[in-house]
Amino acid sequence: MKFHNIFLFILFLSSFHHAHAQVWEKQPIVKDNGDSLLLKADVTNFDKDGNYCFVKHYGNESYIITKNRNYGKFRYSSGVSASGGELMTFYNNEGNDIYYKNAKGTIIFEPVNGRLDNIISSGTDNNMAITCESGDEVEYYVNGRLVNIVAKQAQPMLDHDWYAFSENGNVLFSYKKNG
Repeated sequence: MKFHNIFLFILFLSSFHHAHAQVWEKQPIVKDNGDSLLLKADVTNFDKDGNYCFVKHYGNESYIITKNRNYGKFRYSSGVSASGGELMTFYNNEGNDIYYKNAKGTIIFEPVNGRLDNIISSGTDNNMAITCESGDEVEYYVNGRLVNIVAKQAQPMLDHDWYAFSENGNVLFSYKKNG
């Protein structure tokens, strides 16, 4: 027993020494010329295909820069926690159009108009399913594409995920047709 206690004491001391023996130094991997959007952006997202999305807030205005297009000026932006992820929304100055994206992704989805509800990303990087309440209808969108419209009165309670994504492209979904 005495040997066991001595062994544990020596093991403790040696593990402490090894755990604190490394020194980490943080250095930027890009050169800062004073105008670096990458270093000054409030949100940065990249994917394995080389796409990127930068979000920059200037006071009450927001701008988005992607590999293919620039968006803005938006009068308001916000984030909402979703099923397995987070939705970022951007409200246009010219009306009630809402642009949105998966907070981890690089894709900006074309605008919807209404109240966003039932947000699903399934923890993926670029996928997003939403319902949007507009007037007397509820619109179902998957990755920016309208897939169904039902009357607000006919819409079932959506207390579950009506759409599930996987990173390999498989999906599982359910919604009421001809509502």
